[in-house]
Amino acid sequence: MSKRERKRTIPKDFTVTPVDELPTPDRLRTSFYDQILDQVNLDKSDKMFFRVEVPNKTFKSLYAPILTRIQKRGFPMRVRVSKQKLYVQKLTDEEFTKYLKSLEDRRTKHSKA
Repeated sequence: MSKRERKRTIPKDFTVTPVDELPTPDRLRTSFYDQILDQVNLDKSDKMFFRVEVPNKTFKSLYAPILTRIQKRGFPMRVRVSKQKLYVQKLTDEEFTKYLKSLEDRRTKHSKA
């Protein structure tokens, strides 16, 4: 018996059934920090600064993940630290472009060195 004939005689071990929709995932693939940023972004008040406090987390352990999420999602926000407290600052369009330009200048400065 050749290989070709053997492959044809192998029984099927699977079934395919049509479904109307995908089941809900067991684990949501969102970041905890996205919820914080969404709350800041959706706030309609005139306030520009928001203090972020999470139980059992220091400002150091919050700074990097929040900054990363802001950069990935392109929010017009900035992370600040004052007196060991973490603040998220909403930026106007002018401030945001100025902030992005300063970040770009820092990157090019470090890449040349």
